[in-house]
Amino acid sequence: MKKYATITLMFVFVIGCATTTATTPTPQQEKVIDEAGAELVQCLKKNIVSVDDKMSDASTIAKSLTSLCHRQFYNYNQVYAQSKNTDPDVQWMFHKKAKEANFELALTCVLQYRNSNKGDRK
Repeated sequence: MKKYATITLMFVFVIGCATTTATTPTPQQEKVIDEAGAELVQCLKKNIVSVDDKMSDASTIAKSLTSLCHRQFYNYNQVYAQSKNTDPDVQWMFHKKAKEANFELALTCVLQYRNSNKGDRK
């Protein structure tokens, strides 16, 4: 679970860098962000086991994970962006960067999963 906490923190950092005039989330917003992040991590953990054939390249598996967890990525991005700034231009820029960050997070999950399961190769 520790590695997924690291992944979540990395994702928050990457996404946070996409906002230019960030505000501090309220405690209620923080709770919603945490819940959305937990749902996203659960989706990634659940699906990586069934999607990773350990033969395809990691980016192919990451694309599949991004697609399978699209709803969770979208929800997390929405609640995070809304907690930072309501300016439509900033949110548009945020969502543009978030798509790239979503793929990077999924790719990191695949690489960490494969690294932690090296002895389980087919």
